[in-house]
Amino acid sequence: MNPNNADLRAQYGWRLPYLGRAEEGVESIKKAMRLNPVYPDWYGQGLMLALYTARRYPEVIAVADTITVRHLRTHLVLAGSYAQMGRLDDARESAEKALAIDPGFSLGAWRERQKFTRPDDLEHYLEGLRKAGLPE
Repeated sequence: MNPNNADLRAQYGWRLPYLGRAEEGVESIKKAMRLNPVYPDWYGQGLMLALYTARRYPEVIAVADTITVRHLRTHLVLAGSYAQMGRLDDARESAEKALAIDPGFSLGAWRERQKFTRPDDLEHYLEGLRKAGLPE
């Protein structure tokens, strides 16, 4: 209802990768960032997820560098991106940071929390985390 509300546009962009529309999610969040140039970190975290789902791994890493407070999801998406690029040492380092935040993390429990509507997107997400060495 308000296309110039940056927070709503960013939230919308967060949802699109889960619906199989990652590229649209990237564009929606980037527009939110233009509307609110002093955006909070969660915009970047959503952009990382959209970029990862779109398989744009180097861009994920560039966005991660702009985030000041890294949460569990930030480290997970970063670990997956590094792993998909074959940068396994960096992937394992990010995975270790994720495990420091959530020592009981498991891919099985994380899978249950993800709301991807396309099974391929979910498997792609989990594949990167597996390659990064996160526990099943």
